[in-house]
Amino acid sequence: MPYILVRNTINPHRPQHIFTGTLTYIECPLDTDTTLTDAIENQLTAKRVDRDTNGRSLNFCSFRVHQPPFVQLNLLETHGYKVVAVNTVRDTCIWTMHKPA
Repeated sequence: MPYILVRNTINPHRPQHIFTGTLTYIECPLDTDTTLTDAIENQLTAKRVDRDTNGRSLNFCSFRVHQPPFVQLNLLETHGYKVVAVNTVRDTCIWTMHKPA
């Protein structure tokens, strides 16, 4: 099942820039279609992250993006993904996206 997570940390100290002044991450399985991962890297000018903050290798694809989440959500929608859930954990907003078979 192709699921993708888009997560963004909200900046509570600058509410006028709630989503724009922060980093957003797109996370997907390692076997994600290369057409999509190329689009993420090229169209969103995303940087692939291979290790977590402790230096351990990741078992999924993670991309760091410097654009607001709505830009990423729109791009993923053009590739057939739809938002199926949204949640917040403290100051982090997480969108779960799914691509129907």
